[in-house]
Amino acid sequence: MANAASPFAPLNLAHHDANYLRELVHVFVQHQVESYERYLHDDHERLDNKRWKQVLQRDNMRVFSELEGTNPADDLGYVNQQQSAELADLPALLTVGQMEGSLDDAMYGVMTPNVASMRLKYFYTGDQLANGAVLATIDSPSTMDPFQSLTVKWVEGYQSPMLRPLVSNRDFVYMEATGFTKLSDGELVGYHLLHSVHFPQTPKTRSNTRGTMSICGLYRQRNHSAVDLYCRASVNSGGRVARSIGVKYAAVSLISARKMIRCAHLKKLTWLLRVRDSSIIIRGEAKCIGCGQKPGIFATEIGSCSLCKRTDDSNLRSATFTPMQIDDTNNTGTISASDSSESRLHVVNIAMGCPEFETAFDSATPGSSSPFRSFTLTKGTGYAYVALHLSKLWMPRGASVVLRAVEGFDAPDRTLNLSTSSPSGKPYGNVLAQPLLAKEFRLEFYRNAGSPNTTKIDADIIASSFSVTDSDATCFGFVVDAYYYVLMDNDNPISATDESICAADNTKEAICYYEDSITRTAFLAARSVARLLIPKGSGASAGCTAWLLGNEGHLMTNYHCVSTDDEASSTTVEFMAEADVCSDSVSCTSWGACPGNVVSMSVDLIHADEELDYALLKLPNDGADIAQTYGYLRLKTRDGVVGEQVYIPQHPLYQGKRIAMVDDYTNNVALLSLSASSCGATGYSYSGDTQSGSSGSPVISFSDHGVIALHHCGEMCANTGIPAKRIIADLILNGIDVAEFDGVDDGSNALTNAERFPAYIPPAPEVAQPLTPRLTMNGAIILASSYVSVDSVKFTLNSDTDISFDVLSVEIADNETFYDLNGDCRASYLDSMIYLFADGDSEAVFTVDDSPGDTVNEDGSVSYRDPYKRTFLKQGSYTLAIAPTGASEDDARAGKTKADYPPELYTCRTRGSYGSYKLQISSTIGDNPFTFTSLPAAVGINPASCSKGADTICSSY
Repeated sequence: MANAASPFAPLNLAHHDANYLRELVHVFVQHQVESYERYLHDDHERLDNKRWKQVLQRDNMRVFSELEGTNPADDLGYVNQQQSAELADLPALLTVGQMEGSLDDAMYGVMTPNVASMRLKYFYTGDQLANGAVLATIDSPSTMDPFQSLTVKWVEGYQSPMLRPLVSNRDFVYMEATGFTKLSDGELVGYHLLHSVHFPQTPKTRSNTRGTMSICGLYRQRNHSAVDLYCRASVNSGGRVARSIGVKYAAVSLISARKMIRCAHLKKLTWLLRVRDSSIIIRGEAKCIGCGQKPGIFATEIGSCSLCKRTDDSNLRSATFTPMQIDDTNNTGTISASDSSESRLHVVNIAMGCPEFETAFDSATPGSSSPFRSFTLTKGTGYAYVALHLSKLWMPRGASVVLRAVEGFDAPDRTLNLSTSSPSGKPYGNVLAQPLLAKEFRLEFYRNAGSPNTTKIDADIIASSFSVTDSDATCFGFVVDAYYYVLMDNDNPISATDESICAADNTKEAICYYEDSITRTAFLAARSVARLLIPKGSGASAGCTAWLLGNEGHLMTNYHCVSTDDEASSTTVEFMAEADVCSDSVSCTSWGACPGNVVSMSVDLIHADEELDYALLKLPNDGADIAQTYGYLRLKTRDGVVGEQVYIPQHPLYQGKRIAMVDDYTNNVALLSLSASSCGATGYSYSGDTQSGSSGSPVISFSDHGVIALHHCGEMCANTGIPAKRIIADLILNGIDVAEFDGVDDGSNALTNAERFPAYIPPAPEVAQPLTPRLTMNGAIILASSYVSVDSVKFTLNSDTDISFDVLSVEIADNETFYDLNGDCRASYLDSMIYLFADGDSEAVFTVDDSPGDTVNEDGSVSYRDPYKRTFLKQGSYTLAIAPTGASEDDARAGKTKADYPPELYTCRTRGSYGSYKLQISSTIGDNPFTFTSLPAAVGINPASCSKGADTICSSY
């Protein structure tokens, strides 16, 4: 639903027209107040069953239809004879009931002063609207009166595709007003009025049947936890609609008012997630977040709903990320979801209270490493940042709430202990967890060692007014009502953007510049550089680079990265996505590698300029604190100088942070020209390497660490940046003085920029624990009957541990020298590979063909062709397959591979039919975690019995 779908232009109402509508609002609201007071005081909140018939009930809300024999239009106080006649076709409807919450929340839920809020309300309440627009805004909410609004709107009701050939869509033109008024005793009540209006500029259309309505609801705080609703309405949907059908559809629409407070909570949550935690293309499958359906060939096909025609982000990301609704294994919690669509905000209801939670806690073993309850919220093949929201949380003392990002078999899970920030023993409402990068996201509950049963917990933590249930009972438990996610892609598709690597990539992991005192300041400056993930519509997202400008949380990036408010509102900002140690064994050169700290899932767009290709953003919350934590950069006011040494911190290809410091000739990266023209822009050119995803990076002067340019593009080994001086001037022309938040470096002191970079000591690298052998055996792979054997080792790990698999076989060294490695007096060996399978899993945990270069010779191997793998492995049952190089995963599972070509079995330097190997499996020193359940046939070897020299076994030529 968007303004673009409206058949009418915006209305320019004259002053007297606006005042007339305000007067109408006053008349209708006062008439409704009088009716409500009669209902309260004269009728004692009882309805005459001779006049009113109940037609619908949901929860504590009921809708009544007025029986024939009265004049509903007169009773509702219409002042327009035409509208009175149009509405006389249907009886008056009356909605009365209660909803849990506050009056402010009820009013926040009903307010829709703009199209965006209309869209959210219709989605959350389930009303089916196809299109809508705000035609005129007469009164807008303000700080002094945040619930006062008066607008003129047009909406088109959704009609089932099967009925459209027979029944046309209905549309309405109406004024909508919200605000507060008072009862005769001075009590404050909220009002919500929708009343049809007619303008010459909004005639009936051929494609729709024009309906008429008058609906006025009053909201009153009944007690501290409940709000009353009193709503009178009459709706004529137009055309030839049977009276009973008209009443039914109107009643269904009116009963949705019971969801208004829930709607308010979700609107608040959406905002909260934006401000709290919140070019590489990610292709996804288009789905509507309202109906969950793919768009058909025609826009009118089944699956359309109130959100299907959104022009921006109705195309969501890949179906490889699936919101789950999975009960815990003991079926003692309750889980439900509003839909199965893949929305950024996914509404769920996961709750556990009296007496189930206390029983589960008391029954759990204190100090157990296993959770006593766990729930899976998401599970898929793609990663997403997931932020969990709990509307209620009250844990007994000694309970821990853990959020777990479940990784594969060969990687440790990432966890977040929510009880660190929300300690057990206290009740909490509105708990929002930090985002966690996960494929599979689980909520787990543990009982800590030494914790007492709930029956022995001190009475001083009992909160009599707190309950995780809707009853008056007091009990421990929790309620998860939603989670927010930003989907990432695991397939690493790359957009065609203009960035340039000349010859070899000479960038290095940022941390590699820390140890050298000469380049350490460059590393500290680079801590202010962030990785961005930006939605781009049509199920795509872009990866870019940004950096903190000034001390208030402003960010600078390219216009082609973030150019609209919609893109900014869904941009994820991540700092310190980089390696924490400079080592060949640690690499962040894969898409989304080395997750850092997500500080926000939304930013505000302050100003953007397409010609200069810059966008000034701002973190919506805690910006100053974040700038103090990571440091910030400043724009230089001077021109660059040809030959000036620069460096470029960046996130190429949405990878971990790297710094371009030297070029292909080991020269320092420097400015090559001050008037280069490339990629349609004129600016500074420089020789440093960049790639897609580097867009928005700062080009920093090495001499004083001020930003000399904003990286824009690259081609033909010359990258181009927009001069910082031009960006400062353009911002000033647009009323933004970055000097006000310390974003300008005037060059007066070369040391002042470094003073903006806080001291930082990288974490000490983890010391690899020594391994001890758990299994050493000699085996052989044999060619027989056109098949080559594949050996298998089956084992169970009793605990998570670091392990290594080491195959020693190749006896011709990489320098062509022969070594009888296993001492069997034979020149038989194979070029091997290994597969590891987890029981019950359809895919291999890993496949290894060759050894990393730094492991050759450490284990006695003389060739890189021997496979070696050291990794973390979770407890479970596995099968290790040892196969000749070229064997497929299916071959490894089957235990043999067909010899369609000569296998990689050798005798000296010629192909053979037999290849021996030595396998060693090791784990961290300590208790042996292995139980070996099946081993291949062993080959007996006695090295002491071999007296032949190597040249005798296999001559050099």
